[in-house]
Amino acid sequence: MASETHVWLLHAGRSSGPAGAGEGLVRTAWLDEAWSPGLSGLWRRLWAWWEGRSTKALPPPPTQPALTGPTAAAPPDPAREELRLVDELQRHLGPGYLVRSVPRWPEGSVEKAARSLSMGVRVVLLPLRTLPDGAPAQALIRGARGAMDPGRKVAQAPCLAAQDGAVEVLAAGLREGLIALGAAGPVPVLFAAGALSAPGSDHAAQAERLAQAVAREARLAGPAEVAFYGHAAPWGGPQPRVSAVLKAWASEGRGQALLVPLDTLVPGPLDTGRLEALARSAPLGVGLAVLPGARPLFVRALAAACRSAEVRAGWREG
Repeated sequence: MASETHVWLLHAGRSSGPAGAGEGLVRTAWLDEAWSPGLSGLWRRLWAWWEGRSTKALPPPPTQPALTGPTAAAPPDPAREELRLVDELQRHLGPGYLVRSVPRWPEGSVEKAARSLSMGVRVVLLPLRTLPDGAPAQALIRGARGAMDPGRKVAQAPCLAAQDGAVEVLAAGLREGLIALGAAGPVPVLFAAGALSAPGSDHAAQAERLAQAVAREARLAGPAEVAFYGHAAPWGGPQPRVSAVLKAWASEGRGQALLVPLDTLVPGPLDTGRLEALARSAPLGVGLAVLPGARPLFVRALAAACRSAEVRAGWREG
């Protein structure tokens, strides 16, 4: 009898830390990539404590422009979107598969999921990230693999930048975001990716290539740039920052812009919270592109990534 295949949708999850420390936990997820596993827990707690203090001391300025676009009108409920995505992918894959959401936070979630696996179950790790060399994607994969028993059969699905569907999904969300802004003319688009990368990677080049492909697919009429946010790795070189680009556009007299999350595909405080904070503090009206959620196009892309991993592992024929 064929073994059952579990499909783990890996994502950052939701914060269980102190109030106001959501942004800090996003950063500490990247810090884990820069420090050895034995020290990461200590650094995580120190950083969360520091962010809890610093964010409480910096309330939003009263004159900040309102966040425009879909995040202001109808913010997605991360928990509901998570359940819908699991249900739709389960339906698409059919019998023989069990799809589950496996967040990295709260701490211990991955280990709990690993302990629930029965003997003979195979696992496909499917990170809900687009850029394979970004430190967040690497941390998700490393954490999941580290929680597995040594004899467990595990296959790793490619990050969605390697799947044709990712470009279409991001382009669709970009177009919806532009429509929600309701601008009379072309609106500048800023593709945003996390700055910290794995050592020796071409993370920045991956972000540029993906942004160009999405811009072509969406047939953008206005200007578009790529910028980075969060902690930059010392080996990454100088990178344009999201906040600096938005300020420059405001100084040029632009009244609106669209921010497109380039390396995450799920809403939530640990995935998009940092970008929402940057959008709210920008000196111009900023909308966020619509994340794919459980749309059929996204579900098909995830299913294709899962089956690609099974073929490479020799579990099924190509």
